[in-house]
Amino acid sequence: METPLTPLTVHDYCFAKDGTAVRHRRHYFHTPLKGEQSATWLRQEMTPVGGGGPILFRFFWLKFRRRPNVAGLWHAAWTALLS
Repeated sequence: METPLTPLTVHDYCFAKDGTAVRHRRHYFHTPLKGEQSATWLRQEMTPVGGGGPILFRFFWLKFRRRPNVAGLWHAAWTALLS
């Protein structure tokens, strides 16, 4: 049985890029992890909003205590829900 995701919050924000308003809606979830986790992992966005070919992303874990210093675009704001 897979561990379910617990919804935390939804966050909407807007910023300007090249003179155009860009709106993002982020959904935040929590789930406990069991066992060893890879330090990094790769994921492809197959249909980028701007068109073109797939975009390869490299993800990594942040230490929870460092999150306000390194998270951007309000991504650290949700962590208060876990404290």
